[in-house]
Amino acid sequence: MELVKSYHDYLHVYKTNLDLEKLEDSCKKIRDYIENGLDLNDIRIHNAPMTTRVFQQYNFTQFVFDQTHEVYEAITRVANKHITDWSTNWWTQCWLNWYEEGEFIHWHDHGISQPKSLHGFICVHTKDSQTDYELKDGTKFSVPSKDGNIMVSTSDGDRHGTEPWKYQHPRITLAFDVAPEIDIEAYEWQPNHWTPLLRLED
Repeated sequence: MELVKSYHDYLHVYKTNLDLEKLEDSCKKIRDYIENGLDLNDIRIHNAPMTTRVFQQYNFTQFVFDQTHEVYEAITRVANKHITDWSTNWWTQCWLNWYEEGEFIHWHDHGISQPKSLHGFICVHTKDSQTDYELKDGTKFSVPSKDGNIMVSTSDGDRHGTEPWKYQHPRITLAFDVAPEIDIEAYEWQPNHWTPLLRLED
């Protein structure tokens, strides 16, 4: 996995070898499943596409479709590059951001933990869009989207969001969190959507 660019030693962009045509087809199937098979009133985030609002109800990588296994592998590889503390087990969740014309994701952040969790996303169909970031020290920057790239950053108090999508063809990204076990202990005795993250050999 090739490093493309880093921003403020905080966010890192890598190039994947995902088959984007097959992946987009799988995204369409999972979007249809979400719309018809999940509780669309059970939401955790507002001002976001439908597939994002119900992110806690599914894990993209647990579907048996083309490229879902490869997406899990890409998340695992990029996370292994940035996890420095393996004294705990790590887990990941992944969800679909399917933006229709005019939709966007409002400014938001992700949980901070010790060891620090990671957040990122994969660009599937993003055209000339970008994601805007503001770090906790006030630094602001924008990351251009390029299909096939995967972004990863530490969840350390940053906020990020997108502008309204302006095309008829949907904007498609796959977002993910990588969290230490202490972050998800509340799930200990119930079925859930988190997947164990493997430590790869050096």
